[in-house]
Amino acid sequence: MRVSGDMVHRSYTPIKEGPGYFEIMIKRYENGPISNKMHLSLPGDQIHMRGFMGSYTYTANKYPTILMISGGTGIAPMYPVCVTMLPKLTPDFE
Repeated sequence: MRVSGDMVHRSYTPIKEGPGYFEIMIKRYENGPISNKMHLSLPGDQIHMRGFMGSYTYTANKYPTILMISGGTGIAPMYPVCVTMLPKLTPDFE
């Protein structure tokens, strides 16, 4: 990610995505080089990002039980996995 000319490597997991857009959640840290610049950015500011890294394939009902444990920054990558899996596990999920 490049913000205000500075190149800093950070990985973020989209919490929502669709055709032509994605949303990420960035927690602001007092000395965070990216989080502070993102929170101070204004509409029209340019942010340069590299594409997605990694992937997974989920096959519904492949396993009878799935246990997922996460905490801290590990919650962000788990969120889209749960959103993808839950509608397939429970058809009436909204």
